[in-house]
Amino acid sequence: MVLGETERLAVQGQAQGLAGEIRADGPISALDELPAGSTSEPVVVQPFTPNSGWDHKLWVVADQVFAALRPSILSADARNATTSLVVDALPGRGDGKAASGADPLSVASCIIIGMTQSTTDALHTLAREHLPTEIAERWIGLMRPGLRLEKATSTGAVGEPVVVGRLGGLPELPEDEEWPVWEAQGPLSFIASIDCAALPSTALDITLPSDGTLAFFYFDGQVDDGCAMVSPYEPDTWAGARVLYVPAGSPVTRRTAPEGIQPYPEVMLTARVETTAPYLWHPAVYREFAPMPDDHPLWDDEFQEALWDLSEGTEHRIGGHANPVQDEVESEVARGSLGNPPWADPRINEEALRWVLLAQFDTDDDADMMWGDCGVLYWLIRPEDLAARRFDRAMFTWQCG
Repeated sequence: MVLGETERLAVQGQAQGLAGEIRADGPISALDELPAGSTSEPVVVQPFTPNSGWDHKLWVVADQVFAALRPSILSADARNATTSLVVDALPGRGDGKAASGADPLSVASCIIIGMTQSTTDALHTLAREHLPTEIAERWIGLMRPGLRLEKATSTGAVGEPVVVGRLGGLPELPEDEEWPVWEAQGPLSFIASIDCAALPSTALDITLPSDGTLAFFYFDGQVDDGCAMVSPYEPDTWAGARVLYVPAGSPVTRRTAPEGIQPYPEVMLTARVETTAPYLWHPAVYREFAPMPDDHPLWDDEFQEALWDLSEGTEHRIGGHANPVQDEVESEVARGSLGNPPWADPRINEEALRWVLLAQFDTDDDADMMWGDCGVLYWLIRPEDLAARRFDRAMFTWQCG
């Protein structure tokens, strides 16, 4: 592909609303035949390179490069997990050829249409203004791409953000799928659904399904006045939060809410790619910077306050780093998954590094959702379970102010 063709594709995408993860198995001229009415997501153009079925992927968000090893959608072994990589550790040399014994390294030519750079620019500027150069660059290296979910505001304009899901309303489930119930407590409330085919998930470093729907349910206390609480530390309560995956093409019906459940108002959602920073006390931060004495630059009050100021508004999110209200949510689910050892047990930090954010749903006035005192619901999952579509193994926690 020559540069001129890439430029022409970008203009065509902006003018006609090309979007989504669009694959053309043929010559570059086939791109001219792509339908114009696709959803407004990244357009990715990548030449085919024969390899083992594992792809080295690069994402560029503003001036930040992310890398990961993930199974190709053409691979028969597509259940394998995505592994994040340090960009400098990618195989190959400056000429683009793979190192001896490694798979060929192909770099996708990506044109991201309509992607905001605000979070990336702000986080990079903040780090470089408040931290020593070496610390700032290492801190920036810990950032991850996420998808921020926002209320859809349709104006009828061509190319406006596509709806990728919704909060509230009633779920659409297969006929053989029962409404989730916490035995001895009662039915769960429907929180949100996400259309995986509509998400710009190629921008993420986790392996979400390329199609189908994710439905999130939570026991919110409607039927018992809030007496029973879901906690990662109490296995008997884990049935109070569920993630259901409905494969594409499954016959579904919109369900009626069980007795005692008042559905939340429906709020349609769009998604935009954003850069997310880890919580300062996240185990990944300690792994990168340990030891961290009291005078470490990351503990600087001005840096922490500036970082806090960037976190504003309602934060529904898919992928990326979780934004905790209290402490790191990864450690909470890690401790629960290990059987609640003492907090000083070093296995907790090791296990916490194995969990990634699947989704977080914030308190939302439009959906009439209030989780405690302006809290947030979090679902986390191990990458290997995500790749295998084992959403029954996702773990839940929640925090409030």
